[in-house]
Amino acid sequence: QYFSELGEGFVQISEGKGLRNPVFDKKVHTMKRELASLIYDGVMKMFLRDNYIHGDLHGGNILYSQQDGKVTILDAGVVVAIDPHWREKFHDFLFSLCTGNVRTLTQRLLEFNEAKEVDEKSFAQDIRATTEKWIGIGNRAPNGGPVMLGDFVGEILFKIQKHHLHLRGDVASTIVTMSLVEGLVKQLDPEFDVVGAAIPYFARYALAPATSFGMPSSPLEPEPHAFPLLD
Repeated sequence: QYFSELGEGFVQISEGKGLRNPVFDKKVHTMKRELASLIYDGVMKMFLRDNYIHGDLHGGNILYSQQDGKVTILDAGVVVAIDPHWREKFHDFLFSLCTGNVRTLTQRLLEFNEAKEVDEKSFAQDIRATTEKWIGIGNRAPNGGPVMLGDFVGEILFKIQKHHLHLRGDVASTIVTMSLVEGLVKQLDPEFDVVGAAIPYFARYALAPATSFGMPSSPLEPEPHAFPLLD
């Protein structure tokens, strides 16, 4: 009833069926796409609604039930939460990352920086060049395809290192987690538009009031699935 893991063997199913049967192949392909959406939905809610972010979200830490379509995330021993004081600015950072807003992206990264001396002008120029390389018009890549968020984030991290910025620990850990999540989702559904799919989550959750623990100040209505999709 479960995918045993989602790493290199994420199509291994406990029933032991082979993968050369065309009908079964199609079924597995459909399940993988559904699972990619479920994982993405859960992760976006972790980032924007709950502010409790799994810090080691790889295939071996996820179980998927074919019976009820629920995802179970295991091993929550490494969890990251953005300091409530910085949560709104972190949401700004995520939104600017997805929309290619260079000015806000640069400003927030500089605010997250704990190093004393940074050449802000040179850093801003590098972030602009990097953003224009990966994000074009309409939250798409310059070639019209989905933005490769992991590559984009990876290059931003390289620029951060180049300019000797020292980001806050909670922010740095969360940024790294973003790349891991995109890789996991893309393994399951290579065509998944990670950036484009994020916008409705910002509209629904990014401005939600938070308590001092980072959780919504009032519980949301009961939802029918483990990670119910917005649509």
